Amino acid sequence: MVIGDLTGCLPLIWLSLLTVCAAGRTLHPLPVKGPKTVKLQLQTSRPYNIAHRGSNGEIPEETTAAYLKAIEEGTDFIETDILSSKDGVLICFHDCILDETTNVASHKEFADRKRTYDVQGFNITGFFTFDFTLKELKQLRIKQRYAFRDQQYNGLLAFLSCILAVGRYKVRTA
Repeated sequence: MVIGDLTGCLPLIWLSLLTVCAAGRTLHPLPVKGPKTVKLQLQTSRPYNIAHRGSNGEIPEETTAAYLKAIEEGTDFIETDILSSKDGVLICFHDCILDETTNVASHKEFADRKRTYDVQGFNITGFFTFDFTLKELKQLRIKQRYAFRDQQYNGLLAFLSCILAVGRYKVRTA
């Protein structure tokens, strides 16, 4: 059989898949209710609700308050970004640059930390997370990235280290 012969079948295969999907049948079996020992998928009745950086439309991103608000709103998962501080502590923060999302510019004691780095092919001048220890980062306060978002929490929330963000899980062995 020649590969060229298969390419002629692709429209037929595509049409078959479309017909099966249009008929409302799934291409894989869904979990069924069974004994409690049978593990089911997390959910099958709705899409997952993934809170990217917490509930960051209302509360500044990557803060404890943003994560708790997302949980309160019923999120299934929280997707966080992880960076490292100067002293190697993992922190929950999206950008390596602090200028847009913290009050770093108002801290005169950190004025000498302003640097220019190559970030994804661009020369960026500003304050960067990896130039600060966790203790120094905790002195900064987080603010909303965009002016159109709720500004009432600006300056109230601090950095979150990943150690504080990770919960405990019971490991079950067979």
